[in-house]
Amino acid sequence: MARRRGIQKGHLHRQGSVWCVAFREDALDANGKSVRIRRNVRIGSAKELSKREAQRIADEDVLARVNSQAVQPASMATLKAFVDSSFRPEVVWALQQAGKQHYENQLKQHTLPAL
Repeated sequence: MARRRGIQKGHLHRQGSVWCVAFREDALDANGKSVRIRRNVRIGSAKELSKREAQRIADEDVLARVNSQAVQPASMATLKAFVDSSFRPEVVWALQQAGKQHYENQLKQHTLPAL
């Protein structure tokens, strides 16, 4: 389980006419090493929300998820890197020939080009 960091309040600020909250989130890089990424999430229009209302929304919606103990670091690996490093060696090799052809066709024709 990942080490729990402190509770974040975030940094509420205006970008033009929109309230945004900036915070840091744990993630895993391609090598599996834990890194911190700065995120900037829009909260709502500054014309409709006061600063206090925007902070309340940020605390309840965005920061509650980040501060919860159940959050695991997200992966930063691309789908292609995952398929090449894990999926093909661990899953596809064990299939019968028809299954291998099916997965390779789906990956090559649909999944990898789309994502």
